Amino acid sequence: MTLAAFVEWGGTLFGMLGAAMLALRFRYSKYGWVAFMISNVFWIAFGLLFTFKGFTTQQVFFVFTSGLGIFRWIILPARKKEYADA
Repeated sequence: MTLAAFVEWGGTLFGMLGAAMLALRFRYSKYGWVAFMISNVFWIAFGLLFTFKGFTTQQVFFVFTSGLGIFRWIILPARKKEYADA
């Protein structure tokens, strides 16, 4: 498998995993945002590898939306629970 194929399929599979996890709305759905973040990293590498500037810019933006999802779905609830337990 070439580096390009590895990066492309990594981005594809983690993106599909993230979408499925959020769509299923089950106990671990919040980790779909982590899968999206991993997918974004793969896609940024892919865009840089082939110098797709617009695509890479889009994926950098998606890093921020994935980060927001991680913050709102994982970090914030954990902090609220931590304060409630104190």
